[in-house]
Amino acid sequence: MICRIGQWCVWPQDYHSIPAPQCWTDTLMDLMIEQIVLQRYPDGAGVSVMSCSAVSAAIHHEISAEFAAQVMSSHDASLYCIIPVNVRNHWQMIVLDVAERVVHYYCSLREHNTVVLSSLLSLVELSGKHTGCTSWKIETHDGAPVQTNAFDCGPFSCLFLKHLLHGIDMNFGDRESAALRTDLKFMIDAVSTPVVPATDKLKTKPDGSATQLTQFQQKFLSASDNWQSPDVDLQAVYDEVVESIVSGHNEPSSRNTSRLQKKSPGKGGKGQVRRRSAVTRDPAWLKSASAVQKAFNSAPARTVNAILRRPNACPSFTATQVADHYFNLRPAVTSLAPEVIDILPPPATDHSMLVAELSESEVWEKMQKAPNSAPGADRITIRMVRMADPGAMILTRFYRACLLRKWVPLQWKQSVCKLLYKDGDKERLANWRPIALEPVLQRVLSAVVASRVTNWARANGLISLEAQKGFQPADGTSEHNFVMEVAIQEARRTNAQLAISWLDISNAFGTVSHQLLFSLLERYGLDPTFTSFIQNLYKDATIVVKGANGTHVTARWSVGVRQGDPCS
Repeated sequence: MICRIGQWCVWPQDYHSIPAPQCWTDTLMDLMIEQIVLQRYPDGAGVSVMSCSAVSAAIHHEISAEFAAQVMSSHDASLYCIIPVNVRNHWQMIVLDVAERVVHYYCSLREHNTVVLSSLLSLVELSGKHTGCTSWKIETHDGAPVQTNAFDCGPFSCLFLKHLLHGIDMNFGDRESAALRTDLKFMIDAVSTPVVPATDKLKTKPDGSATQLTQFQQKFLSASDNWQSPDVDLQAVYDEVVESIVSGHNEPSSRNTSRLQKKSPGKGGKGQVRRRSAVTRDPAWLKSASAVQKAFNSAPARTVNAILRRPNACPSFTATQVADHYFNLRPAVTSLAPEVIDILPPPATDHSMLVAELSESEVWEKMQKAPNSAPGADRITIRMVRMADPGAMILTRFYRACLLRKWVPLQWKQSVCKLLYKDGDKERLANWRPIALEPVLQRVLSAVVASRVTNWARANGLISLEAQKGFQPADGTSEHNFVMEVAIQEARRTNAQLAISWLDISNAFGTVSHQLLFSLLERYGLDPTFTSFIQNLYKDATIVVKGANGTHVTARWSVGVRQGDPCS
């Protein structure tokens, strides 16, 4: 039996000969799961198929189907299914996309005794809906705290697909199947967060030539075929790319012209700068709950300041003070003790997600998700890049050339320091976070590299999913908060003593040894293409630090990683 999930078909390998139905229901999904359970557990053995809307809890904590049966509501039955799996065996599935490409993979569960399958009704149907998934809460199970969540269907369907890929280890049956792992990731990401490929909006003339390309794409399309050649000066290419993006944005006909820059004719004359009105100072969107939510998702700090009417904090330190405090430092650790090296994970063996060539959809996805944050020294914003190269046709080719030739532009080695206030006394430098403002073209490639390296590290067990909750696809820090909350509640309920210790490493990002970092990447077997990219970013790198008195200092980036860079 085959279940259809949006544009995907998922079924057990033993049922691959049965044709797929045109549509499917929850009953079909339940029947399919029951058949899988009976196949793995012929005698039943107390196995029951349960449904749950809070799949995140099942993935991150050991929840059996029997235990879930005691807390699940009937409303959850139409959303997700959980089945027990023998942890000593592999449970195989086949994922088929609309192009008839088959990807074989295994779900290998090391410390989880459940595997979660999606019965999403339809990703298209769930997208944007707010059906109010039933939330359920459990304090402890066998002495272990368990987190519970409640999500709206639309965002949660995306979250589940991310968990399916990132939260469960996948071991592939053979090398040929392993080579398709990267494609599988892009397929899952495309379903959970659809992206527009560069070729979707391209049409062809009768002579076969492409149309509907932007001026930027038309300018570089033919020349980009030779960028990987060692005879091409990539620095000159990059300078021309930057100039073309800026000049295209500044054209009078550009749609990017800010509405606040000029007045329209008849309202005081063309070219006059508009003053901020009372509505701008006290925006009306603050009275709309949905508008506030959208604003908070895109710019949390700015939204909170607008609600509380708090002025932005301005640092009062000189450039020399900032440079001496954050950049003119020595690394805290330059080598690892032998006892630490002995407990490090073994080198990676699966490099399939690294060797695949960069795709346009992969780069375009990062461009779409990139926040419209402060630009670098070139003043290029992500919106300007999206307008110039929709679909990332040209930038993908440039990034391929950079990685292949193990080279980065000189502008990527230069950044500007911006201090962001955290909390506490504003006169203490320790209460400010130094953010490196980098060129947006670098941040996009750094995001692609960071995503691939993270997936590679997770697939090879180089990251502890139990201990490290930050910088993970899921919001793992909330799990630590939940565990602490449950521990405190349990101590109060039983009138027991509870000791909690906090460990805060001062300036952890700013004291990382570059040499130690690079040696660890080589020890773990990171592909030289990505190792060289990271090394070139920090080789002879500098940062411009501006002070409150108008002075500025250029400091060498000899220690620490760039805060704000996706690779950090």
